[in-house]
Amino acid sequence: MLALSIRQPHASMIASGVKTIEYRSWGTKHRGDLLIVAAAYVPRLKQHRDLVRGCVVCLVKLVDVIEVEPRVHAWILSEPRLFPSIPVRGKQRLWTV
Repeated sequence: MLALSIRQPHASMIASGVKTIEYRSWGTKHRGDLLIVAAAYVPRLKQHRDLVRGCVVCLVKLVDVIEVEPRVHAWILSEPRLFPSIPVRGKQRLWTV
């Protein structure tokens, strides 16, 4: 299954359905199921230290990827489904779990 690593608090916002668009400098032809992994990296902001890191947080549907301007792509996400917090070592770009 393909996965995308995202830093907190954005990964939790996607899992809760609050965030439905993820902006990237690159696009993909993949559509369908996509695991969202909370990156292990945490910025030095104290308010995000309680959020899970380094694990799968949810499964979403990648509905579409729209180039909104050169080198800015909007990834449209829907149907977030919570996933057991399985520890995973994240990677850059899309990767296979």
